[in-house]
Amino acid sequence: MFFLTSIRILISIIFMWLLTSIAIAAPVNDEIAQATIITTLPYTNTQTTIAATQESGELTPTCLKDATTSVWYRYTVTEAQTVSFDTFGSNYDTVLSVWQGTGHPLTAIDCGDDASGSQIQSYLTVNLTPGSYYIQINGYQGEGTLVLNAKAVNTMTNDALAKALTIKTDETGNYHHTQQTNGATLEANETIASCGKGNQGGVWYQYKPATNQTVVFDTLSSDYNTILSIWTGANHPLTEIACDDDDSGSNSALSLALTAGTNYYINVATGTLSGGSLLAQTGLLNFNMTAPPTNDNLAQAIEINELLPYTVTQNTLGATKEEGEFEPSCSPGTASVWYKYKPTSNMDNLIISTRTSSYDTVLSVWDGFNRPRKEIACNDDFSIDTTEITDMGKSSQVTVSVKKGTTYFINVSSAYSDMGNLILTLKEGQRDFNIDSQTDILSIYEGKMATLTVTLSPIEGVRTISAPIIYQWYQGEAGNTDTPVGENAAILITPALTETTQYWVHISNPTGSISGDTLTVTTQTLPTESIDSNGIGVNTKGKEVFTIANFIGMVTKSLEQPLPLTQIAQTDDVFVTGTITVDSNHIGQKADIIVVGIYLSNNFTGIYMRYNTVWQEWRTMEMADLLPAQENIELPATMEVPIFNGNFQTMPGNYKVYVGYRLNSNNDIIYSGQPIEFTVE
Repeated sequence: MFFLTSIRILISIIFMWLLTSIAIAAPVNDEIAQATIITTLPYTNTQTTIAATQESGELTPTCLKDATTSVWYRYTVTEAQTVSFDTFGSNYDTVLSVWQGTGHPLTAIDCGDDASGSQIQSYLTVNLTPGSYYIQINGYQGEGTLVLNAKAVNTMTNDALAKALTIKTDETGNYHHTQQTNGATLEANETIASCGKGNQGGVWYQYKPATNQTVVFDTLSSDYNTILSIWTGANHPLTEIACDDDDSGSNSALSLALTAGTNYYINVATGTLSGGSLLAQTGLLNFNMTAPPTNDNLAQAIEINELLPYTVTQNTLGATKEEGEFEPSCSPGTASVWYKYKPTSNMDNLIISTRTSSYDTVLSVWDGFNRPRKEIACNDDFSIDTTEITDMGKSSQVTVSVKKGTTYFINVSSAYSDMGNLILTLKEGQRDFNIDSQTDILSIYEGKMATLTVTLSPIEGVRTISAPIIYQWYQGEAGNTDTPVGENAAILITPALTETTQYWVHISNPTGSISGDTLTVTTQTLPTESIDSNGIGVNTKGKEVFTIANFIGMVTKSLEQPLPLTQIAQTDDVFVTGTITVDSNHIGQKADIIVVGIYLSNNFTGIYMRYNTVWQEWRTMEMADLLPAQENIELPATMEVPIFNGNFQTMPGNYKVYVGYRLNSNNDIIYSGQPIEFTVE
């Protein structure tokens, strides 16, 4: 038995050593001498750049201040040629540059950073003369999965309708063409596209489908303002059947059902905007014809069965919304595509992201077997600011816990009906926090409310836990999500309980998620003398302390003629007050007065404490950090506590206010079991 155990340990050590060796190995093209050769165009290559380095003497690209990692490609030109390079589909911030020479230091030819304000990938078009060129891809303070694309740029020969280029599809039924369009003109009798103002002339393509089919035409990644239109007829003036301007930034896209045997003319014209969504205007057109996405319907969801991290780039133009399709809870999605994923192991922190996609996405995750049963996560407009990624605005990201063998459906829909270039990434993350402490197992009296708290601490090496932190409380044993009871707060005050009840909390932030333990609240029979009490007592360990204190609070516009209010306008001047009937056992003791307020709006939750006359955010949720509104007073039998006087202008939402006192003798806190609740409209 000892021998077998020793063998297992030895195998584990060897296995971990192998994994470590693999993890730290630099890419094969880390150095210029081993540059990957680009043979023919168009060219696409996917690789990892993790553990890439910089060589001695290697220069920093002119458009990048700091470079720490790079990989190299080499392309040899035999005759003058214009080539476009891009890193679309990569999952990290790239910088692309072109060089000449035989060794370091090389001579810089050109450099390109962020392709547009909404993309962190790079795009560059270079006029090349015969010779060898080195293409360098740097990571801007990061590394990951790199996708390098290279395409030849054709000269313009299709300015006139009579010279329209015939679309000849490849084996997949798609067509791609890159060309210059500078100098395109309008012909005599040419009809200007209906959707594009200031049309300055364009280029022509033609296509005659052999069968009825639906296709998508687009100009994604073109570097100027395009106007895309579809026509029928033989000569000018033609008949327009579809038109689009600015579908995705300054690019255009159309999904169209075509009839077999009909000859269609496709025109791409230049709009009046100077510049474009990518670079200063050069008239570089990327024209594409593709089929609608195969995973438009749930039944055709693309199955993700590769090892993580996983990144897929997809053109979602032409996607639709199915009849009866599930509605994401965080935003009303429109057209969408589907993926499904069955993990081979349990993961606490599966990060799913649409960062660097070209359109505004809504991301939702559903669990089920053959069809989704319920939504487990949803996000629209995720924002983060780190050394790797700056706020992407319209990107979406969720972090979820997944179980081995369970099928999860991933839906990516559009916030504004504009589909485009989707980049979907799945990877296992490492959260930057742990649960530091939770409320001990509680025992309360029947009809009383329990206060449950959880505190967090950053993991070793992390100074600040990433925001936003999302708390979701559930009733039942840990892992049972059937009964959600509270969200977005590190504290849960239960309803009045008449029987033993269990609760737990799930906590997440942009780096990961974690589930808390099951918290069991046991109920006891309430003594008869406390029947009129609504107070709750808690000691320094979070356990309930019996009390017969009573609390009454109100919101009113006048102290002389109080009329309790539950709804007020933002401009109303109001008084928020509390009346404490002190526990008879505490009369005459020294105590601090405690006031805590919870503010909940559509997109924000805040928990505040009143320190003297100033409201401060109670960030830690630690009882020891709870500051007093009044200090060291001698408790009378009854006392009035002024809480707030004024208006709530620019702060609409729901409010809850808890009033109480903390005994100086033992730090027990006695507070209101029935909070003051009101809504500011």
